[in-house]
Amino acid sequence: MGNENPPVRPRLRYVDVFPVPGEEGRQAFGIRDPQHLSDNVLRLQVEAACALQFFDGEHTLPDIQAAYREKYRIEFPLELLEQLCQVLDEGCFLEGGNFERHYRQLAGSFHESPVREAFHAGVSYEADPALLKEGLGKLFETPAGPGLPDGRNPERRIPGIIVPHIDLRLGGHAYAWAYKELAEAEPPELFVILGTGHNGTLNPYVLTSKRFATPLGEVPVEAGFVSRLSALHHGDLSRTSWPTVPSTPSSSRCCSSSSCSATPYPSCRCCAPSRTRRRGAATRGTPSNGSRRRCGR
Repeated sequence: MGNENPPVRPRLRYVDVFPVPGEEGRQAFGIRDPQHLSDNVLRLQVEAACALQFFDGEHTLPDIQAAYREKYRIEFPLELLEQLCQVLDEGCFLEGGNFERHYRQLAGSFHESPVREAFHAGVSYEADPALLKEGLGKLFETPAGPGLPDGRNPERRIPGIIVPHIDLRLGGHAYAWAYKELAEAEPPELFVILGTGHNGTLNPYVLTSKRFATPLGEVPVEAGFVSRLSALHHGDLSRTSWPTVPSTPSSSRCCSSSSCSATPYPSCRCCAPSRTRRRGAATRGTPSNGSRRRCGR
């Protein structure tokens, strides 16, 4: 990516901005894509993070420099603003041609594939089948778990279960209590699984006819049921089934490999403005305490 120049008036896409440890005890901020259309994670110093508020599609880089100077009375060198813009564009955090190309390629691959990949395998749970089975079994162990299922009772039928939407690493025992009840009852002919959507969709529900890949094998989808349900709706219920980039522990990146440390959220020293002080500016070229409270997203 990055085959063209960044936008003249850069507009930041919707991103998650969250605090991360900085160097020498200083505050820093991480940036990631909540839609997982990009697997990049950046770490910016406070000064660079505060500049993002001006990446609204209306300011040119000189405009951003002037607005930053006006608000914080600190000079953010144009060269470093250009570097920040370039890194954001290459990471697909800016709207424009680079992101649009990336999204078309990603969406095309996703829609052509008959399988929905296991997005969190190897991150939130084990990707190795044997290790996953072992880990799932431990969730049933007492005292936190309910104990292993005792066998099916053909006279017991359960219309449905409600399970908290939470990471297995944090709330796995809650899953075990619910699924033990299901495992001990007569199995239904069809499971309808309702999940939580973290991103906005055009329809109240999003269906998929893709098979689900898991470390334990693929889970088939009842295509006939999906087709009949879709026929009752005027429109494409799979339209906003999002493509995503599988998570990997090494998915984070940084502004400049020559100036970044090997940490989960690499440091981006090239995105810090000049330490030159101006009248009324805070020491060491950082926004004043009063201003810093206003620059967080």
